[in-house]
Amino acid sequence: MTMKLTHCPDKSCASHSKTLSPEAEFGIAMPYWAIAWDVFAWIGQRRFSRHWSVPQIRYELIDTYETTLSEDAIEDYIKRYEIMVAARQQDPERLRETYEGIDDLVLSIDGLQPEKGHETLYVIRELRAKRVWFAVPLLSSAESEIKKVIEEARSWAERLGKPVRAWVSDKQGAFVNTIAEVFPGVPHRYCKNHFMRYVELNITHIERNRSAESGSRAFPSHHSMRFILGLDSCGPIVAS
Repeated sequence: MTMKLTHCPDKSCASHSKTLSPEAEFGIAMPYWAIAWDVFAWIGQRRFSRHWSVPQIRYELIDTYETTLSEDAIEDYIKRYEIMVAARQQDPERLRETYEGIDDLVLSIDGLQPEKGHETLYVIRELRAKRVWFAVPLLSSAESEIKKVIEEARSWAERLGKPVRAWVSDKQGAFVNTIAEVFPGVPHRYCKNHFMRYVELNITHIERNRSAESGSRAFPSHHSMRFILGLDSCGPIVAS
């Protein structure tokens, strides 16, 4: 494909000496790209919808489409694809359309760490629309850093003009304290996964003690379950 380059015909124009590309070029490919939009979309779809690896994408391009790209180039296009998708997801007009029929919001926060010592990716999700709002990589889980993430979530809710009905997270102290500070009075529930872990750990602890006292193996009792679930002397699992 050949693109015809041009100059401004007005010689008095300050940009007369600059070479300009036709406007239609951007509908085919971005400047300095080695691929067109269709190949770019194909790479993104294979990576994120079908979870193909970079080598798998590379060899499929070679074998099926006779298109040769290095793995570095494919990784670069994947990063650009992620940026574009993230920008579309965060577009204010698109968000307003998504939440037009939703009266209130339920937010959640969770930290994802690929390996110990690496940055933790803190993800804010909205559960009514089942939508990821944004994610922030942090090296520290200090309350001061988590508070910035929670405050950003508050800004999103304010832009939408929707009240936050509840928060969901694990029982990490930084989450509990900063959500209570930034969203005073908003109920905060612990996620089901961590709730069940809490139950399991406490049942194991109680029954181990009972077994030690009785000298025989004991199974979870009705009293133990009431104690764990906060129906007796134990405090409630759900924070509010």
